[in-house]
Amino acid sequence: QKVVIRTDPQDANSAKIGEKISFGANPNKYLVFDANGKRIDAKGKGKD
Repeated sequence: QKVVIRTDPQDANSAKIGEKISFGANPNKYLVFDANGKRIDAKGKGKD
C-alpha cells in the first residue's frame, strides 16, 4: 500500500524515505484517495 502525505517542508525534512511515520489530523481537513485515484471520505466510504 502506498500513502502520500503532503506537509510543510519543516516536517517533511525530518522524515527519511521509507521510514515508518505516524499521522494524526482532523478528518475534515484532509483528502483520501483509493488506488484508482477516486476520492474516499475519512471513514473509507466512496464519494460520488
